[in-house]
Amino acid sequence: PESYNTPMGICKTVHDLKEDTEIFIAEMGARHVGDIDELMEIVDASIGILTGITNQHIESFLSLENIINEKKKIVTKIKEGGYCIINVDCPYCKKIYDDFTGNKVGVSIRGVSDIYADNIEISEDGSSFDLHIQKEIYHLKTKILGKHNILNIALAAAVALKLNMSAKDIAEGIKNITPVKHRLELMKNNIGITIIDDTFNSNFIGFESALEVLEMFEGRRIVVTPGIVELGEFHYDTNFKIGEKLSKVCSIVILIGEKITEPIYNALLKNNFDKRNVIVKKSLEEAKSEFKKIFKSGDVVLLENDLPDNYDEI
Repeated sequence: PESYNTPMGICKTVHDLKEDTEIFIAEMGARHVGDIDELMEIVDASIGILTGITNQHIESFLSLENIINEKKKIVTKIKEGGYCIINVDCPYCKKIYDDFTGNKVGVSIRGVSDIYADNIEISEDGSSFDLHIQKEIYHLKTKILGKHNILNIALAAAVALKLNMSAKDIAEGIKNITPVKHRLELMKNNIGITIIDDTFNSNFIGFESALEVLEMFEGRRIVVTPGIVELGEFHYDTNFKIGEKLSKVCSIVILIGEKITEPIYNALLKNNFDKRNVIVKKSLEEAKSEFKKIFKSGDVVLLENDLPDNYDEI
């Protein structure tokens, strides 16, 4: 449920399982070296899904190499005879896929692989795409937004195949997927403001995908964000790139935290974004007090990334 992805959370979930449970899916949360190692010992998984590797949490991991080596354990510590489902669009994951000699399935939205999606079209109503499974092509629509979520759907389809579902049943199931709360969740309030809630967490790829979704909408496009945190030495460069992308998509940018959003602010101004349309607040609560003055009917507001309490600058 939700994100019970720590040893305590996973153990609690196992404790609460019902007797008729056939499939248990565990998210492997990792912020430090050894986290996934411990979780793989607990879970003894028969299928491992490697969704991607970025520099997220590098502040606590200390290096990208540490992140890669830790995420690799989802593959190297899989149960004997198990399967690994791997996002081969990610160069770090592709290397793991190439090196792994066990049972594996490559999944892609950027090229031909064991299972892949193409002809992806994103609109404010959802997404459409072609899913290639077992030499068949399924033309599908879903309410889910974001290209990275099409990749997630393809990864899930690969798992379903290994659980002996038919390609036809998988295709039918995809049509019925509903958005997850706080992950590109689309809402509209009673005064005509569209809200895209993507506050659960954020990395560069997810932020980029969220902006692609925002760009599909007419009207003023507003982003409220603290940027991406816990990046250590990559903090400035990564958030500067985010600022460059924001400058091309947004009408107004509301930044949460003056210090941590400095690279975004600098990138916006360097790319000739109107300084009057950049609003910087110390906390989300302080920003919320201004929302009624800023937002108006027809606006589209992207809420991107939540800010951990330890980053509060008040």
